[in-house]
Amino acid sequence: MLLSSQDHPFRFMHYRHQPEGMRLTAFLAAVGLAAGLLAGCTAPAVSSTPVEQPAVQVPLGVTYSPVALDPLKKGMTTAEVIALWGQPEKQQHMHHDAGAADIWIYHHVISSYQRQVATSTQLVPVFDSFTNATKNVPEAVYSQERVQITQTAELLIIKDRLIEWKVTDESSKMLLN
Repeated sequence: MLLSSQDHPFRFMHYRHQPEGMRLTAFLAAVGLAAGLLAGCTAPAVSSTPVEQPAVQVPLGVTYSPVALDPLKKGMTTAEVIALWGQPEKQQHMHHDAGAADIWIYHHVISSYQRQVATSTQLVPVFDSFTNATKNVPEAVYSQERVQITQTAELLIIKDRLIEWKVTDESSKMLLN
């Protein structure tokens, strides 16, 4: 049921004065436009590669696995740590209250994938069926982005023993084109 123009929140629209066929045409055009926008029918194909690829294990010079964090135990000797993870990528010497200490640093890429991201917009001509004219509308332009997640493990070694460790993950992103 249609409201009178005094009760209707959009008083400037007088639906009761429009023919039924015109209201149906406007409704169908709006539904078609919404369906087209949701389907992304005007987006050009940028690449034949999928938007997101599954994570890939990519070693970065060190041959330990992130799963190897579980076997670490406080009090392990440096020989036991090297047997599990190999030589550290980097060592930092420091002074600790208990004596000379080392921080052993390991890096490992645990995930690497590409995806499409919107990087800019461009004006695209579109035919407006209501005004029978062509107008320009903004459309997203996509580029490939590489996302890499790197895990850094820092082990505190004092007097040839593993005292404690911490692990951090860092994400880096780089546009490819």
